[in-house]
Amino acid sequence: MKAPRSDEHQRHSAALIRAFLASATSAFGPLVSSATANWNVRVEHVASNGIVEVAPENVSGFFFVTGSFANPFVEGYITYGDRELTINTVLGPTKGSARYALWEWADAVDRPDLVPPATDFVTTFDRLEAIVAGMAAAVRALQDVIASPTPAVIERIEAARERVRSEYQARLREDEHRRVAAKAAEAFRAHDFRRVVTLLEGIEAMLTPAERDKLTYARRHS
Repeated sequence: MKAPRSDEHQRHSAALIRAFLASATSAFGPLVSSATANWNVRVEHVASNGIVEVAPENVSGFFFVTGSFANPFVEGYITYGDRELTINTVLGPTKGSARYALWEWADAVDRPDLVPPATDFVTTFDRLEAIVAGMAAAVRALQDVIASPTPAVIERIEAARERVRSEYQARLREDEHRRVAAKAAEAFRAHDFRRVVTLLEGIEAMLTPAERDKLTYARRHS
């Protein structure tokens, strides 16, 4: 019974990939219509020997589909796949090295409404086509801004990225604090004060007043 389900999943993946390629090629067509523009597509999946190029009908497991585009103003790529079946567009000025996600550009110029929201776990054709069309429309709307970004726009993107990084690191620290504090509390109840000291000293800068008191007590009795 497993083989038929696997075959059905493979056929559905292949159909989604073909739909993405057709939608992206059509939607991004106006952006790459000039003689100096170009559009290239690539389908890959995870194989035993790494990530390799493959035909849509032969995809198995995680796949990655890429539509690369470039014109005299902007260049970048739209992708679909990975574990979350996410559609994403990354681009920047053709005459420049800045490369950011489409939504980052939109946020930086106060136009987040331009970019389709919730672009992960895309498993239906209607939703896939709507997201691709929305992203292509957003690129067209933002093309002039992206082609010649002001320093202020780049600074806003970088500042937003730094906030995200800082918030992520803070969440990691909080998670580590909770994990270690829970282990220390368990050791304290067991009167294993040496372990309490070892655990809490590793996160001493993050301790609450009550945890500091616990560490002080454990040091005296270890």
